[in-house]
Amino acid sequence: MDLFCTSFFVTKFLVTAFFFSELVFGSLESGVLAVHNEHRSNAGLGTLTWDANLAAEAQSYTDTLTSGSCSLVHSTSSDTTMNQGENLFMVGADTYSDLDLGNMSSRAWYSEIALYKFPDDPSQVWDFCVDWTQVGHFSQMMWFNTALIGCGSGTCNGNTIVTCHYVPRGNYPTPMFGLTNYNQLIASGEVMPRCSSGATTG
Repeated sequence: MDLFCTSFFVTKFLVTAFFFSELVFGSLESGVLAVHNEHRSNAGLGTLTWDANLAAEAQSYTDTLTSGSCSLVHSTSSDTTMNQGENLFMVGADTYSDLDLGNMSSRAWYSEIALYKFPDDPSQVWDFCVDWTQVGHFSQMMWFNTALIGCGSGTCNGNTIVTCHYVPRGNYPTPMFGLTNYNQLIASGEVMPRCSSGATTG
């Protein structure tokens, strides 16, 4: 086999192996987008698009956390100077694949739907009758006009941290989404009671 054929074979093998690896093991991007967009689609919300710049910023902040306190502390500038939302997640193991991390973190954030109640008046602010600290990850996932997402991950002390940044950010004093979105989400099989079901005003 001559040099050209050998080079072509090796290159083809490496490219094929790369795509096979991505297909089998997946990526943080594919895991995050699959879960986020599944639930957003159920509510008739626009799908999120992965943004490389946001991912780089999220990775940089994850690196700050993993090289420092190894604890979940929100960045101080993402939403004030960059109009970015931020979700953080930690799991007590460091052996998960990127695909698993994308799925696990997103499903953990979405699970806060169990604590959320939708305002009886759809014009009321999103956290009218709930404690926003208990549902803020879920609401950022489902914010009506959020369009871009980028995430990073890293390990420290046997733990793994995932950071996702969102643009435009959510969780400001407006509704999370409209009554049509609420009704569509309920029609998909989700359970989300209204404020009048007994919650106290937050």
